Amino acid sequence: MITKEDIKICIRNEKFFLMKDLQPVVNSHGFICKNNPSVLDRHIIVSEVDKSILWINKFVNVNKLRKTLNKNENIYSYYLKHCVEKWLQSIYKKIPFYNNSYYISNGAFIAAAILCGLTAYQIDDTEFAYINIHNSDLSYFDNYIYEAFKEKN
Repeated sequence: MITKEDIKICIRNEKFFLMKDLQPVVNSHGFICKNNPSVLDRHIIVSEVDKSILWINKFVNVNKLRKTLNKNENIYSYYLKHCVEKWLQSIYKKIPFYNNSYYISNGAFIAAAILCGLTAYQIDDTEFAYINIHNSDLSYFDNYIYEAFKEKN
């Protein structure tokens, strides 16, 4: 299993990084698998990890994590990376999407989750990971987004 220290060693103040020396291997698309075989050309961008960490710190109670694996279809890395993007969009409402100011890769979210002390369990042979957070954290986020976009309109 990948640890916080493993990721910190990979980052080393770079703008992007690969976790190719770790097992299981993670790139920007997520865990390496049949659908995501390439390691060398898909770096994780550190600023995406930073934005994901900000979201986790705001919406996830890291002191009260699930002790068991939650296989709820919403508690996995790809869905959660979209939550981060929605949150960034709610903050930077006037910035157009095409400038990638709030794009987050699946791998960046997985790295951020691990750095924040969450556990990322690879889902079968896919690039996605289950994350051990509670549904109540997502309810809090959903309410936040609803209010943010209600104010926008």
